[in-house]
Amino acid sequence: MQDILRDFHGFFPFNFFTIAFSDENGIKVYLYYLGDYSDEVRKIARKKLADDLIKGLDAPENTSIDIEEFQIVGIDKQREVNELEVITVTVPGDNSGVGGILGVGYASGYSLSLQEQSIVRSLLSVMVMVVGSSKSLSRSLNELSYYAEHDPLTGLHNRRYFNEILEYEWERSARHRHTFSLLAIDLDNFKLVNDGHGHMVGDQVLVHLSQVLRKTLRKGDVLARIGGDEFTIILAETTAEQAEIVAESLRDAVNKYDFSILSSNNTSVHVGISVGISSYPNDADTSNDLIAGADLALYKAKDSGRDFVCTLSAMEQSVEQSKKMHGLSDVLQKALEDQRIVPYFQPIIDCKTGEIYSYEALARLKTEEGEIISAGVFIEAADKYGISLALDHIMLRKVAEFMAQKKQETGTVPLVFVNLTPQEIQHRGILQYAADLCVEYNIEANKIVFEVTEREAISDMANMRKFLDQLREKGFAFALDDFGSGYNSFHYLRELHFEYVKIDGAFITNILHSKVDHALVNTLNQLCQELGMKTLAEFVESEEVMAKLREIGIDYAQGFHLGLPQADFV
Repeated sequence: MQDILRDFHGFFPFNFFTIAFSDENGIKVYLYYLGDYSDEVRKIARKKLADDLIKGLDAPENTSIDIEEFQIVGIDKQREVNELEVITVTVPGDNSGVGGILGVGYASGYSLSLQEQSIVRSLLSVMVMVVGSSKSLSRSLNELSYYAEHDPLTGLHNRRYFNEILEYEWERSARHRHTFSLLAIDLDNFKLVNDGHGHMVGDQVLVHLSQVLRKTLRKGDVLARIGGDEFTIILAETTAEQAEIVAESLRDAVNKYDFSILSSNNTSVHVGISVGISSYPNDADTSNDLIAGADLALYKAKDSGRDFVCTLSAMEQSVEQSKKMHGLSDVLQKALEDQRIVPYFQPIIDCKTGEIYSYEALARLKTEEGEIISAGVFIEAADKYGISLALDHIMLRKVAEFMAQKKQETGTVPLVFVNLTPQEIQHRGILQYAADLCVEYNIEANKIVFEVTEREAISDMANMRKFLDQLREKGFAFALDDFGSGYNSFHYLRELHFEYVKIDGAFITNILHSKVDHALVNTLNQLCQELGMKTLAEFVESEEVMAKLREIGIDYAQGFHLGLPQADFV
């Protein structure tokens, strides 16, 4: 601005210049002195220009005016000014112009001809637009600078800022041999809030949650929102034990906060958090490994039942496990691309007849060297790195191909149980995909039974009802896996109907030696059968266990004693 005024002065040697902007407290005026003036002249200039500006803007006389003064150097000392000729150009209308500019004022001790006054007014009009645009651009750049480092919804720091500060903290701690900790935080069942109350309430939950977390932390701790419902915290000079205390206080504060105030119909809104902790240098010696460690600890925290805090050091694992899991995800992704995911089939036996009733299809990974790897090795990596949905689709196609092959060879289609990833309950695209496969391979839909574990299936009751309705419309059946592992299993039986209920193997393995497990299995079996649901016992490892299941009246059973998973039907 000073450069522009200096050039302007070369054509019309004026003395003073003002720019007025709207301000939350009134009017902000920048007053420029073209040259060096005495205090007395400056006082006259301030009074004259302020009065003319208020008059030109039609502002009330009591309007608060804040004047900031600048002296432009490089201008010869001006002669004393007795009379000032002032020309002001204001923004028309009631509102301020671009960038909040109200107008500009030109003051000179030199008299101007009418033609010169017209030229000056034209120049001032242009300057109103230029200065306003410049101010607006400056404001936009400031906003861009802010949002480059902050999350627009919560006002917390974002992933970019977090990464920068994490690198700084890692370098500082390495240099001074300090320890520090990283907290990875994820909301539990946040999708239920969005689905049940709407995304506006979901956004407000995130805002209020951010405030709860921020109030609980110390000054200097760095809190960032790095994803939809994912947060992370850098705790400087904090050990894993101290970080665990902080994490528990955060978890407790969130549990105590009443999020129901955000619901328009006063319905219950409950939010909990799971927290994973890794610390430098005990758990990892690089920033990337520290993030991987916190993510792994968070994954274990959620796997432990949610609303849980887990430290990496307490897991008897290291970041090498996380690297291994990431490596497995790469192997799995390549196997999917190369069609090296294959189904193995474990027989399910009819307890009354002892004959094979159906099969469960289990995923196996065939390595490039021909080695067969069971799903237990890579399924965790598939879930963590978002490959599970693709795994479901390729498994279902392979199973459909195999069933069609058996139909061609034997004339009948066997009944097959197929495991689904819990996310499929929300997406439900798998059902149409399965229906299309049945048409493509000419197999009956009622020959496929989809199964999902109890804990995952019931975590979203509303979507589960819709999923089951659509599943049965297309002719498929459903099996609830690991039944009895949840804290509210009987409630699920009352609310939903399943064709098959697979009793959790933890009860079956101890059924001969535990009266409690025997009583539980017996009760669960009677309840399910009275409700018209078939029961299936898992983990049958001996003939004695099988005999006890027959005695109780279990419908079906599977386990290594009855048959190992094979690449082909027995």
